[in-house]
Amino acid sequence: MENTNYNIAVVIDSDNISSKYLEILISELKGYGKISYKRIYGDFTTSEKQSWKNIINEYGLIPVQQFSCISGKNTTDFALVIDVMDILYSKNVDCICIVSSDSDFNRLVTRLKENNIFVIGAGEAKSNKSFIKNYDRFIMLDKLFDLDSKVKKEEILEDSTEEKADKNAKDNKKEENIPQLKSILKTVDKILKEEDDDEDGWAYLATVIQKLYKEYPEFTPKLYGSSNIREMFKKSGRYELKETSKKQANDSPMIRIKEKNKKIQK
Repeated sequence: MENTNYNIAVVIDSDNISSKYLEILISELKGYGKISYKRIYGDFTTSEKQSWKNIINEYGLIPVQQFSCISGKNTTDFALVIDVMDILYSKNVDCICIVSSDSDFNRLVTRLKENNIFVIGAGEAKSNKSFIKNYDRFIMLDKLFDLDSKVKKEEILEDSTEEKADKNAKDNKKEENIPQLKSILKTVDKILKEEDDDEDGWAYLATVIQKLYKEYPEFTPKLYGSSNIREMFKKSGRYELKETSKKQANDSPMIRIKEKNKKIQK
């Protein structure tokens, strides 16, 4: 199942992300483990950074001041990259979260992954698609913020149908990078078919989840009206799950397509 024991470093590019997302960010990251580093980069002498200055102490962020004095150069990016590499070589963390919608960090993400660091991105849904795919996980802060703030009052899966979720996705103007539920479920079907060694249809849920995230780093059940993956699968009405014996080496639950749905699998 998902690793929840990472030692996490969080680095925030204040030039490319709004302070209103900070509470959502911290809440999401706590589900991955312990946050050991919390640093934010930018020129905090400017009026534009007032909202960040108001909450830096509240959330225990360490501000790294970068004066905007070099025309045409993003000193904030430079400072963030240097600190991330220092953190990497300190070997104190095994997960780094880069908070920015700026795709300029693509090479940095690749470098971290080459060193077996689990890399989480956090930004807005408008972020470059290839940038999102480069991460191990990507948190769409604006989408989760909207849901948490109840801006979207409709339950995306209120009638437990794929069509309802897809309709809500199409109605949102910023959903271009959010995969439709149909695409998610088709990918799950494909994974189950690949994992069906015994031809009984069952596969370990942990394996399915791991492969699903490789295809969709930005995936989270919350975007489809569910608090967790098991709930989302059950709501779809397409799958059945069963627990495995704790005595087994892999005690992950099992999942397969319900018999009545196999004939319509594509």
